[in-house]
Amino acid sequence: MKRSRILYTVAGALLLPGVAPLLAQPYSAGLSDNRNPYDAPIPGFVGPGGEGKVNDLEGYENENGATWVNPIFLSWADTVVDYSPALGTHSDGSSVVDPYWQFSGETLGPVTGDNFAVASLGDLDTAAIEAGIEPGSLTISFSKPIRNFSGADFAVFENGFVSNYNTGGTGIGGVWAELAYVEVSSNGRDFARFPSVSLIPSPVGPYGSVDPGNIYNLAGKHVNAYGDSWGTPFDLQDLANHELVLNGTVDLDDITCVRLVDVPGSGDFLDSLGNPIYDGWVTWGSGGADIEAVGALGQSLSYEEWNGGRGLSRDDDSDGDGWTNFAEYALRLDPLARDGYGITRLERDSDGSVHFVFPRDERNTSVAYIIESRTDLSQAGTWVEAARFGPYLATSIDSDVFAAYATASVARQASIGVLQEVRVKLASASVLSTPRYFRLRLEEVY
Repeated sequence: MKRSRILYTVAGALLLPGVAPLLAQPYSAGLSDNRNPYDAPIPGFVGPGGEGKVNDLEGYENENGATWVNPIFLSWADTVVDYSPALGTHSDGSSVVDPYWQFSGETLGPVTGDNFAVASLGDLDTAAIEAGIEPGSLTISFSKPIRNFSGADFAVFENGFVSNYNTGGTGIGGVWAELAYVEVSSNGRDFARFPSVSLIPSPVGPYGSVDPGNIYNLAGKHVNAYGDSWGTPFDLQDLANHELVLNGTVDLDDITCVRLVDVPGSGDFLDSLGNPIYDGWVTWGSGGADIEAVGALGQSLSYEEWNGGRGLSRDDDSDGDGWTNFAEYALRLDPLARDGYGITRLERDSDGSVHFVFPRDERNTSVAYIIESRTDLSQAGTWVEAARFGPYLATSIDSDVFAAYATASVARQASIGVLQEVRVKLASASVLSTPRYFRLRLEEVY
């Protein structure tokens, strides 16, 4: 079961229900912070050239041709539904959004890490805020709906960068961030906004940086510029108690649109706890949040989609490791590399309990994982179903054989929950009082 990760501010201390006060800001840093339990950023690129390092042969800092777009993302926003930047000029005559930054199509497709390939939402100065002008926004959609799986379901890439100057706010080493609220919709009309937290204590000025450890569930807090690429994760489970979700207007298993709404950093706009939100303000030219890409993790993945036109037959063992291509899909293996050894196994814990262990990608919704058991390998013996997992979250367990099960993420980033190891605990030692054999059977479900 997912749990919300919103923290509450009480008398100046950060509290989680049932947890002692924390002494430091708990949210993730602007770059790699893989084990942060709240919002570990997701790298836009992976590979031997460096996690989160952009594949760029021209090179902002150093040439890098040894990374690729992170395959954890199954698709990217492919349609601009609405682009409504805060147009015009500020009261001092400066442009809110120059025409160069108004190409909304730049936000479609995979992340590039190019901090100039963005669409700006525009900023509001004091006069515009007092006049009730709406902040700029961008609504994009996905051809295939996003679903509420474990952990992050999508990530937003803005073009924040690490500040090298002491120009206000956190100063050198902080993130120059232009923040945005994030909202989702199933019908393109009614949007549920993610609850957010901002603990930035005071205004930072137009060139000031912020400490991203003070920010949660606002797009733009992570770095995606000058050779580094990290996206801000969003978990649909955080919206489970939203009014539009409870009344059925927004279906967390059928999200088609994501809307990003700029947060002018004056402090007039608030987080979900009523705290003022501060970021670089007031900005111009490419003012407001600059959106580069939105990638989806939480989508179902069929065998055909995984195959991706490679022509891999389900029943063939293309790499000769003893697992069919369908099993390679179901167990998160590489069909072209012999990586199947020890994938399923029995493990004994220090307390003496025994577990049957196997990996899965929760998004493989056309697979049922069936653990079968028998005590006799002769022809007279038969395999008997003892547990079944999937498709999706469906689960059944024979309590005479297994007592319980647990899943744990095996992804490098704590925010990613779909890559799992499933551990099924045997009911008691007596189950193994006589020799017992187990196997995993994979069944395709249509």
